[in-house]
Amino acid sequence: MSGGSASTEAGRRGRLGWSVAAGLLGVLGLALVWGGCDAKKNYELLSFFFDGVPDPNAVTDALTEASASATFSQHRPFVDDECLKCHEDPSQMKMEPDNSGLCLTCHEGVTSQYPRMHGAVVGVACLRCHNPHFSALASLLRDRAPALCMQCHDTNQMGSPTPEHEDLTQDCLECHMGHGGPERHFLRDSWTDYLPDPESPRSDPDDAP
Repeated sequence: MSGGSASTEAGRRGRLGWSVAAGLLGVLGLALVWGGCDAKKNYELLSFFFDGVPDPNAVTDALTEASASATFSQHRPFVDDECLKCHEDPSQMKMEPDNSGLCLTCHEGVTSQYPRMHGAVVGVACLRCHNPHFSALASLLRDRAPALCMQCHDTNQMGSPTPEHEDLTQDCLECHMGHGGPERHFLRDSWTDYLPDPESPRSDPDDAP
């Protein structure tokens, strides 16, 4: 086969490959529109083409377990089956914890809500602390404090040794606001109400470096 013929054949095969791929994507798109937010239909379709698609049965089990909690919370678009508010683009099917910029589509004021802001909020690392669908905990939190906070905050980084910081069962969010606040350390006005013993000596957090 001459060089010109080989080049023509390669071009024809390339165009055929692109046509098949475009056709498959078109069928997949139509099927997703047909399935809408029906998790079972979408799972059956997507798992045919792709590996690693989350099983909706597992999600249903987790949702059932979480909903039994007195502090159960859900994301409003999830409740209303408005999946496309967050997942309109295929690249939005899975967000990284440290790159949750999609959340700002609806929560645009969060990053400048207070005079003093938590670095994780300003950095739009929303999914480090929040579950985007539902949680057994209030505010869609992924875990309870202090485990939630100690993803980033080591006890050795907390300044002067206050008794509250040494107690690893103490809920950080009883004294501190999670997103930020008007005061240094994001302290709540009522933080002194949670001291284990008002008479015990302690260091004022405002004295910490």
